[in-house]
Amino acid sequence: MEGDTEKKTEESNGAEREQRTGDKGKVPLFKLFKFADGIDMALMVVGSIGAMANGLALPLTSFVFGQMVDAFGDSTIDNIIHRVNKSLLYFVYVAIGSGISATFPSHTNT
Repeated sequence: MEGDTEKKTEESNGAEREQRTGDKGKVPLFKLFKFADGIDMALMVVGSIGAMANGLALPLTSFVFGQMVDAFGDSTIDNIIHRVNKSLLYFVYVAIGSGISATFPSHTNT
């Protein structure tokens, strides 16, 4: 009987401490990675690189769009088609790169 009373007292003290400090479920950042093995770390690195590459897609698209606008404004009749086609090809490259890099973060979080 006494053991049950002590156990209940310890549980209630732990619950009270969690309420006071707000530490319920908090873990330090580096302790999160304590149980990750080599494969987990490699997947996290690949996913982070893919997320950064995917985030780079919007600024690259803006840059390529600026080149296309320049191609319309600075070109002569003889070379406008060549310059616009070159800019469109860059859009295709950015789209392919963005599509590939967007798959890395989603597939590595499993």
